[in-house]
Amino acid sequence: MKRRKAQSQIITTILIILLVLAMVIIVYQVVKGMVKKGTETTKERSACFGIELTLENIACVDGTLSGSVSRGADNVEALDMKIVVGSNVSAAIAAPNALGVTSIDITLDDYTATTGTIIKVAPVIGENICNPTDEFTVTCTTT
Repeated sequence: MKRRKAQSQIITTILIILLVLAMVIIVYQVVKGMVKKGTETTKERSACFGIELTLENIACVDGTLSGSVSRGADNVEALDMKIVVGSNVSAAIAAPNALGVTSIDITLDDYTATTGTIIKVAPVIGENICNPTDEFTVTCTTT
């Protein structure tokens, strides 16, 4: 009888050890995934620092928003930008090279832009849309 009791205690101890080991592995995998995702997000967000896009000579005439976007000195490669018209966001547009200027012409048929609408420009790195770096309050005219 003592021998069976000793075997059951050994089996119980082994099962408890296996259960704890399984829990440790599960927790490790969850924490590892969270840390990896957090690191990638931080890396993408930190790329946004130092990027300066500036709206210049913005005009709204006969339903067309035109002007240019200039870019400061930075070392970010493959940078796009999005133009935000009020609460509407444009498709990604290629941003100018560092210290360069790009012209923009946006037909406002798909946007509700009137005098007083705020136009913003936001850098895009990969899938990450950075915070807008400049904004302009538009005055629309017709000819």
